This record gives sequence, C-alpha cells and structure tokens, in this order.
Amino acid sequence: MDNFEFIPGETWLSTWMTPVVTVPGYLLVLSALRRFVAARGKPFELKKVVIVHNAALSILSAVLWIALASELKVLISNNGFFNVYCDVQAEFTKGRVYLYYYINYIFKFVELLDTVLLVLRGKPTPFLHVYHHAATLVLCWSQLRAQSCVQWMPIVINLWIHIIMYMYYALHAMGRKIWWKKYLTLLQILQFVVGLVGCVGGFLPRTLHDLGLTSMPRCHGTYDGALFGIGVLATYLHLFIKMFKESHGSRRQAQQKKAL
Repeated sequence: MDNFEFIPGETWLSTWMTPVVTVPGYLLVLSALRRFVAARGKPFELKKVVIVHNAALSILSAVLWIALASELKVLISNNGFFNVYCDVQAEFTKGRVYLYYYINYIFKFVELLDTVLLVLRGKPTPFLHVYHHAATLVLCWSQLRAQSCVQWMPIVINLWIHIIMYMYYALHAMGRKIWWKKYLTLLQILQFVVGLVGCVGGFLPRTLHDLGLTSMPRCHGTYDGALFGIGVLATYLHLFIKMFKESHGSRRQAQQKKAL
C-alpha cells in the first residue's frame, strides 16, 4: 500500500483504451438491454438486488471515505494544508493516498450497474444520469494519469455524498418515504461548487507561475488534466441546477394549481 503507484500501461485499467472501450460499451449494453426488456414485454422485479447494490455502495463509500480522510489528516498534519493541496514536489502521487484515489476510480465501474438496474426494471434513464456515470469514470481516470494535486477534494466530498445518496436509494427501494430528497440534490450541487473552487484554486497558481506573474509555488499536475476536470465539474453543476429547477419548479406549480 505504501508503495502504490498508478503507472499508465502497467496498473490495471490505466491505459487510454479503458475509457475508450468502457464508455461506448456501457452505452451499447444499455441500448441492448432496453430492446431486451421491450421484447420480453415486462420489466424485471429486482427489489432485493437494488437494495443490496445500493446498501453495499453506501457502506463501501463510507469505508473508503474514512480511510482517505484519515490518510489526508495525517498528511496535512505532517506537511501542512498548502503542501498537500498544491503538492509542489509531487510527494503525494503514490502511496496510500493514491491507492485510495485508485479504489475510488474502480468504484466508478461498479456504479455503472446503477443504470443497468434501472433499464432492467423499466425505469427511465435521463441524460444526466447516463452522462454523469460515464463522464465520472473518464474524469477519475484522467486525474489519476494527470496526477492532479487537488483531486482529493472532489473525491472526499463525492464519497461523503455517495454514502447518503446510496443509503437513500436503498431505503427508497425498501418502500420508505424519504422527505430529504430535495436536500440531497442541493448537497450534490454544493459539492460541485466546492470542487470547482478547489480545482480552480489549484490551477491558477500554476498558470500565474508559468506566466511569471507570481512567485507562488507551481501546483503539481498537467494543464490538460486540470482543464478537463474543471470543464466536467462545470457541466455537472449546470446540469444538476437545471434538473433541480425543472423538478422542484414543476412541483411548486402543481401545488399552486391544487390550491386554486
């Protein structure tokens, strides 16, 4: 664990062929399953599978969050927040912390089953859902390869959100009425805001340093990795805000009509 390194071409699922094959394959599988369910004439009853799947992901997210948060606490305590945040000397691109980033990346393959289960159960699969799963897998892969210094921030927040989110899905599958779904969406929006601020905060010192406009240390990572990460998080923020407005705006209008 202490010697772990993400080496493109050597580490499992590290080559550029991984996202190139996985994302189109994911979309093709979904299309094939939709046709299969339609030909079958009725969706599958997978209540127990859905409960186990979501409960397991909630628990695994909690375990990984605790492990990563504990490791970051030690690193920040020993090296200072800025050194961990900016990683000027590329000290934190291997070892336990990078292993936890990698395990989080592996989780993204498992999470593709979310959509598979929706299709098998005859449920709708909105663009946001499909895009988010596919893009997040590519995002995690790209940040591991780019050795982006701030990737720990979105990962820590996302794992925490996933603990709550998958618990919600498990409880919902059990038939429980959940009153806090609205606030879960707001938390998801907040995570993208914080993630964007964190990523831009790591990208700017590097850019200003290279332009000779500041003497601040040069944060570790690549330009393409940073720009891709910021771009993807920005699309998430836009799409989740749009979904929130459409969902809760339509509910508000329906309530107003009932009151008339």
